Amino acid sequence: MPFMHFGCAGGAASLSWASDWVRLHSRQSALVVAVEVPTLTFRPGDTSADNLLSVLVFGDGAGAAVIGSEPAAGCIGIGRTASRLVASSTEALGFERADDGFRVVVSRQLPRLIELNLPALVREFAGDPAALDVVAAHPGGQAIVDSVVRCLGLEERQVAATREVLKTTGNTSSAGILFVLDELGAHLPDRAGQGIAAAFGPGLTVELLELLWA
Repeated sequence: MPFMHFGCAGGAASLSWASDWVRLHSRQSALVVAVEVPTLTFRPGDTSADNLLSVLVFGDGAGAAVIGSEPAAGCIGIGRTASRLVASSTEALGFERADDGFRVVVSRQLPRLIELNLPALVREFAGDPAALDVVAAHPGGQAIVDSVVRCLGLEERQVAATREVLKTTGNTSSAGILFVLDELGAHLPDRAGQGIAAAFGPGLTVELLELLWA
């Protein structure tokens, strides 16, 4: 499987593939590891606002998760998964090769693009977002999280884990969703529940995971 150029969506995509693999290999487990060093993309010769913004938005980080084949109390399970590519969005997010490294592409229209497309994708995948216990969104920045909350009509309790990770850890690209799920797992409600994880990558790609716990 090609594990390349998934950017911030890489952690969610890897969890999706790992959960599929575990379903096909009973009594086995899978280890997902996401390691990100976005500081390598900093180009000192580029003093543009976009280059400086990319340094402020992204941080280095690493996270890991073990996917098991048997449900465990107090753990988050992964149900259905989906990967969607938003049409005509290739200029919204990604990288471009430059003579002195990689140029980060983060369109200022990205929050608006998410608001225009995410509601239909989520409703097709999981129904009414208001009925979900949690939405574990990629902590891509204040504007991104605010856009997710606004366009899905969420309450702050539904994105509490995302807000906490954004405040304490920030945007560590693909590893970010693993931190959000870790924070969510530490504060699961006593009752059974359902939610989704959503991460955004180059394309614009939207990775969706159904989250379940008992």
